[in-house]
Amino acid sequence: SDAPDLSRPGRTAEGDRALEALARTAVGTLVESDVRRGEYGANSDGSSSQGRWLYDPAAKRLERVLDRLDAIAEDDDDEACGQWLRFMKRSPSPMFVDLTGRFRDIIAANHRDGGAPWVTNEHLDSVDMTLDGYLGRLRCHLIVLPSGGGTAPLSLVESAGAHVYGRLLYGGVTRYRLVRSGGTTRRAGERREVAPSSSGEGTGGGGPSWVQLGGLERRYEAVDMGPAAVLEVVLMPRLWQDLPTVFDRATVAGGPG
Repeated sequence: SDAPDLSRPGRTAEGDRALEALARTAVGTLVESDVRRGEYGANSDGSSSQGRWLYDPAAKRLERVLDRLDAIAEDDDDEACGQWLRFMKRSPSPMFVDLTGRFRDIIAANHRDGGAPWVTNEHLDSVDMTLDGYLGRLRCHLIVLPSGGGTAPLSLVESAGAHVYGRLLYGGVTRYRLVRSGGTTRRAGERREVAPSSSGEGTGGGGPSWVQLGGLERRYEAVDMGPAAVLEVVLMPRLWQDLPTVFDRATVAGGPG
């Protein structure tokens, strides 16, 4: 059985709202990776260089959708979205907006009511997986930071094996992961992301997306130049440990939660 056809260029921008485009491509990435598992195995052209369970061509399509997110979102002229955006930019405190429920509802509604479901029952039968099983492997959330603010003291952690796709929507952030060893903590993979419109280099778009693996705490710190927002889409492997994305640091350390 073939995986969902999500390969046609431009398809995600035709008639889709931004979150629908992401939801369709994300679940399609999971299904295609499962359908083709065993087909790529040690084949470096087919398996992800990190994690080795995502099918690279499908994962690259997800990256392209994230990279084109601004163009897709322009098709959504919902005034309520604009009001939310203005509210979030004025927030004096960091915000974690969990979009997972809506993300999963979009996929479930398409499967239940759509005339052309993104994931068919044939796809599910071929990989011995239920739709709920796929929905449980997907997360989507928005991290909103005031100027100079960061995600600490909350920890952003995913299970080992997760792939965390991120995209800066506006502003600028420094992103990194924490590596703890022998009682010391150091930053790893530190990068600064600045939206072109924020740096005076353009008038839209937040730059290219990125992907990080789960297992280590990741952090974002807004550059002291204005508010910033990061959208994350998380894909989990078939066998995964059910851990929440956001931890309270005191709880993780064994203190009162």
